[in-house]
Amino acid sequence: ENSIDKALKLLEDMKKDKKLSPDEVTYNTILDGCARYGMWERGMVLLKEMESSGVPPSNFTLSVLVKLAHRSRNTNEGFRLCKELASKYNIALNVHVYNNLIHSRTAHGDLSRGLETFQEMLSKRVRPDARSYLLLIRGAVASNRPEDVAGFLNAAFGMPGCHPRLATFNSNQLKLRNGLPSETVTEALEGIASCSGSGCEVLAVEMLRAIRGLPNAPRLDSRLSTALTSKAVRKTSYPRTNRQ
Repeated sequence: ENSIDKALKLLEDMKKDKKLSPDEVTYNTILDGCARYGMWERGMVLLKEMESSGVPPSNFTLSVLVKLAHRSRNTNEGFRLCKELASKYNIALNVHVYNNLIHSRTAHGDLSRGLETFQEMLSKRVRPDARSYLLLIRGAVASNRPEDVAGFLNAAFGMPGCHPRLATFNSNQLKLRNGLPSETVTEALEGIASCSGSGCEVLAVEMLRAIRGLPNAPRLDSRLSTALTSKAVRKTSYPRTNRQ
């Protein structure tokens, strides 16, 4: 918090100096500091000052405001600000803003609304990136939805069987040009296998085989296959009787 106080004091000094004029970078930097500490009120005062000074917000500003709202436990306010400011300043939200909006939902266990935001992004012709899918995958794992994880993997790699709520979109909109990084794929497959419910381990192995069969498949640790297969065999041989 002390660093924010110093930054705000520096901002006041800049405003008093006729040779210096705070610009978008100045305001965004201090707003980002407010976001890190969850300082909602200070951030809102700074935003109003930014606008009154004639410095229009940008996509970067919006992404920071969403992060500020999330860390201040004001998720809905982040969505409201994005809608109002985007309309006021004619800003077309980019993937970074949408990703922060998705994260603000999935981080609070609301995968459904996170996916709704993802759908909105696609409808606005904004291409998802690897982080978009990573956020959805983590949200699905946290919600114990292995089939959803598989659906997101299929969508990202352009394979059949994308998530049902994404079926109306063209596969080219969903598919990532370079696929997903190996770290994300590994996290997703291990996440599927860790979910409760029958067949999760087998599903993880099936997804691993499908991804490895792609022309430009990511390089995955050979030990991953062994670990997932062994887990699937153990669970098939000794099924849990208390699974829901």
